[in-house]
Amino acid sequence: MKQHLQDKGLRKALGEVPGRLPSNFVFQTMQRVNEEVRIREKRQNRRQMWAAVCSSLALMGLACLVVIRYVGEMPGADWSAIWASLSCFSQLPLLLQLLPPSLLCLLLFDFGLRRIYQKKE
Repeated sequence: MKQHLQDKGLRKALGEVPGRLPSNFVFQTMQRVNEEVRIREKRQNRRQMWAAVCSSLALMGLACLVVIRYVGEMPGADWSAIWASLSCFSQLPLLLQLLPPSLLCLLLFDFGLRRIYQKKE
């Protein structure tokens, strides 16, 4: 009986050492690291999205300014002059005429792949 009490006291003395790491410390640390990486990627994706939105808005505004510059005042604009100025597009080589539709198709394809990839995660 006395030996059992000694073992119990010895176990209590050697049991929990303050400052000792838990048994799943590595797993918990890796979970925290993965969560931080995920948060950082979300922030970066959000910044990239806003940069793309701002640049596209700037390009659309620039396009409007170019149209206004070449046509004149917008309220009294002669729309036949706008379409006449765009007729030079048909004089471009075929490769350059196919560039905007192909870029649009590639952007749509990229958008679709990104949606599929994000659903798998």
